[in-house]
Amino acid sequence: MLKKYEKKYSDKCYTSVEDIPILNWWKFHETGDYSYVLKEKHVVEEIVKPILREKWDIVYDTYIARFGFAPELMAIHNQEKKIAKLKAQRMATGNRKLNTDIKVEEHILQEMRKMPQQKADFYEIKAVVEQARGIALDAKVVTAAEFFTYLALLKKTPTRNGRR
Repeated sequence: MLKKYEKKYSDKCYTSVEDIPILNWWKFHETGDYSYVLKEKHVVEEIVKPILREKWDIVYDTYIARFGFAPELMAIHNQEKKIAKLKAQRMATGNRKLNTDIKVEEHILQEMRKMPQQKADFYEIKAVVEQARGIALDAKVVTAAEFFTYLALLKKTPTRNGRR
């Protein structure tokens, strides 16, 4: 049954950091809603969520390959994958005993996410990039790869009197 949905959603999802808009990227990280991997976001059936998680993992893996990321994020990402695999296993086997494992792993994930993290406001960061580049960025068009490349270039730009 999942194969039917996998086929249906295969061309409806972004496939890499090169094509997903930065707004979708940021909204996913704010909400945890995997439907932001869809090219046209909409409410999806529960059975589709593991497929979208898998599609998101593919996008995220392209980000990691290109930009790398902090160890804290790596741990959270691995925990999310662990939970997704358990849920897929539960769906495939019907083994309700896995619910306990899933709840434990989800609790661990919640605790990991509670750890103090530096929160960043997307629109503040976007404004800094726009000011430095001298252009307006359409968050629905600029890809995550482009946006993070702009940020990387800003970090490399020498500062004068504390300003870039």
